[in-house]
Amino acid sequence: METFMKKAMEDWCVDLEKKRKKEKEKLNVLLEELDVSEDDENETDTFESYQKMNWESEVLLYELDQLENKEI
Repeated sequence: METFMKKAMEDWCVDLEKKRKKEKEKLNVLLEELDVSEDDENETDTFESYQKMNWESEVLLYELDQLENKEI
């Protein structure tokens, strides 16, 4: 019985170690994906700020044209 218990404990510990390794690998993959997501988010923020600046410049050009038309 003691041999059986010893063998079962060894197997159980090995199984737990394998599970830990798998979970650690999953965690590393998720962390890598999170890093990519943050980079994508930064790119999105940059693109959105570019769009906003572009829109603001269009509005300013329109207002400038309107002022020039009033002066003429």
